[in-house]
Amino acid sequence: ARGEVEFGTLAQVSMAFSAILGGLTLVMTKLETLTGFTVKVGRLYALELAVQRVGAQSSQRQLGGTSWGHIAAHELSGDGPVVLRLRSMTLRTPPGAGAVQQTLVENLSLAISEGESVLIAGESGVGKSSLLRALAGLWTDGDGHVELSRATCFFMPQRPYMFLG
Repeated sequence: ARGEVEFGTLAQVSMAFSAILGGLTLVMTKLETLTGFTVKVGRLYALELAVQRVGAQSSQRQLGGTSWGHIAAHELSGDGPVVLRLRSMTLRTPPGAGAVQQTLVENLSLAISEGESVLIAGESGVGKSSLLRALAGLWTDGDGHVELSRATCFFMPQRPYMFLG
């Protein structure tokens, strides 16, 4: 007859609705976990791109490409008094999404011997910490050569390079 529904059909509809409601509730309760996972995947993707970029630069240099755009690092032998030598070093900010690269240091040459002290002074944002990052090998965008005795030099960051989470 008209308007009649079998009891089995109602039971099936009820179970299907419960399954859908349970699935949606699971998404809602796990949303914070899912967003945290998305952030971590984004960080891993950025790391993968950086590793690929460094690998491509290394491959280019190994195939005889020029060192333009890269500050070459060399180990100083411990024989002489010089512990740090810069030869024609130009330091640029790393390329960023939408950011223009800036030249922070241009054609800097110097030698620092054991026992000498150096004061790097300047206003905020002129590149003092960036110069130290380049000496430590963290920034390589630019030109020139850094020769450093790793046995006698130690770098300590202002803030730790460790992400929480």
